[in-house]
Amino acid sequence: MQQQERMLDVSTLSSQPSQSNSHWLLTSLGVRLSDVTYSLDGQSTSSKLSPVALLKLLADEKRPQQVLALVTREAEKEPLAYLKDEAGCPVTPVSIPDGKSPTEIWEILSRILAAVPPGIRLTLDVTHAFRSLPFVYLTATLFLSSLRDVTIEGVYYGMLEARGEGDAKPLVDLSIVLRLAEWFYATRTFRETGQAHGLVHLFGDGSTTGDVRPGFVTALAEFSRSYASGLPLEVGQAAAAICRQGRGASGSFMHVPAGEELLHSIVQAAEPFELIDLEGNPYKDKREIALGLEELKRQARLIDLYLHREQFAAAIQAIREWMVNRVLLAEVQVPTSEGAGWLEYRPVRERAEQKLNVLKFIPRNMLTAQQRQTNAWWQRLGNARNEVAHCGFRANRVEVPKQLEEVRQVWEQVRAQLEDESFWRLKVREGDGVLLVSPVGRSRGALFTALKKVQARWLLPIASQDTVGSVEEIVASAGFSGETLPPLVMNDPHAGFEEIPALVGENAVSPELANKLLNGAQVVVNLTGGTTVMQYLAQRVAEMADRKLGLPTRTMAVVDRRSREEQEKNPYVEGEVVWLNEGRS
Repeated sequence: MQQQERMLDVSTLSSQPSQSNSHWLLTSLGVRLSDVTYSLDGQSTSSKLSPVALLKLLADEKRPQQVLALVTREAEKEPLAYLKDEAGCPVTPVSIPDGKSPTEIWEILSRILAAVPPGIRLTLDVTHAFRSLPFVYLTATLFLSSLRDVTIEGVYYGMLEARGEGDAKPLVDLSIVLRLAEWFYATRTFRETGQAHGLVHLFGDGSTTGDVRPGFVTALAEFSRSYASGLPLEVGQAAAAICRQGRGASGSFMHVPAGEELLHSIVQAAEPFELIDLEGNPYKDKREIALGLEELKRQARLIDLYLHREQFAAAIQAIREWMVNRVLLAEVQVPTSEGAGWLEYRPVRERAEQKLNVLKFIPRNMLTAQQRQTNAWWQRLGNARNEVAHCGFRANRVEVPKQLEEVRQVWEQVRAQLEDESFWRLKVREGDGVLLVSPVGRSRGALFTALKKVQARWLLPIASQDTVGSVEEIVASAGFSGETLPPLVMNDPHAGFEEIPALVGENAVSPELANKLLNGAQVVVNLTGGTTVMQYLAQRVAEMADRKLGLPTRTMAVVDRRSREEQEKNPYVEGEVVWLNEGRS
């Protein structure tokens, strides 16, 4: 009858407490006993079983304190009795089947794992019993070392077929087999995930020789940390160090065959992200890094990798910063000679980001088809980023597969525009005019002075029902030749704070005001005149211009040192201006 394979049920395995620093020998017994002389490290001894010889030949610090013996039904008789008599330490037998079918092999593996407690040191002897058992050993030891914190001290095989001096049979340490598996696994993990912890550990444990430089290992660790943290520039610098030092290393590894190939594989994984200058040299300082199409292509390759590996958070953040970089390259045009001025948040990166943010607040009919598309991408990425940035602590469930697919689609479209310079020239502001925002109170002199002192191109009055009628007269008296926009009129100028969202909310800005803001170079806010509510509204307009549209703002107050009677008698006399801030440029 055909045997069926079954999955290993780890829930049935050993629940023994950890026996840290305890040293065990795991061995298997055949059915025959024969006198053999075994040798190890220049010493020899005779025994009918290799594990007995191994226990005698190992140095004291390497000698296990107890034995775990795998025995079939036939080996439970004379071989087991001999081992118990000669081992010189406790022997625990573990009954196993012959391993003639997949089911029996699974059973052997399960019994090994059930018998070995976590945290111990383990030495293996694979000389006796069926030749298939070493493969089971290998699987078991990989499981134990990975999940049970078991340390493999050595793997020994008594080479009974060998002929040597005095016909002694060498006990050969096969630990290299497990060591090589560790190297291959660590390298594969690095190539598939970017995580290099395993490689860094192996390079640092003294098992390598040759001219693999300490700087190489340091760069490898830095690459891993930077990649996991989503830092494209740091990834690039670390990749450059890996490539520079790895290409110059011999890659000769003690106990590691194919060392040079392993080293080449590591360098090959880092190469696509290598950050070097036009002459092929690594940047020593981030401030020297130049922004250009090649750098954007390098960042794009990293984003592709994040998406391929479904590393959602890193991908989203990198894409958004990539878009900022592309706008910078198109609109700011940072020369390579100026180095990393493009990395300064204020004012450089902040302004580029504002150019993208402002699209959301511009009436849709004022946007070009290109601007609408860019805005759609930016908003979709922003929504996805917010889900991640807040760790999903929102009412809606974060469906990562769905979100990831949406981000992939956006990225494909965004990346397709990489070399289209005109696409990234958003041109949301090109004017040079000044917009004066001022409340209009019963004292007409405040607005009069503001108009005289500020060379404004546009005026946005903030008035009440009682004062809106005086705007025209004040403007004429000041000789203002610019354009007066439709006033923002408050029904309750004393306590009407609830009116403000309808006047300057995200969806309430008039096309006229939006157009003037977008075509202006600066906003000046006069805080003198009117009521507290009206002054607060003026500040809200400035805030919108500054934070949402990226316009520099200045704030002023008007001072008239004349008596109240004189001001009322003749309001149209130029007073003084006090600048409360100089705004941001």
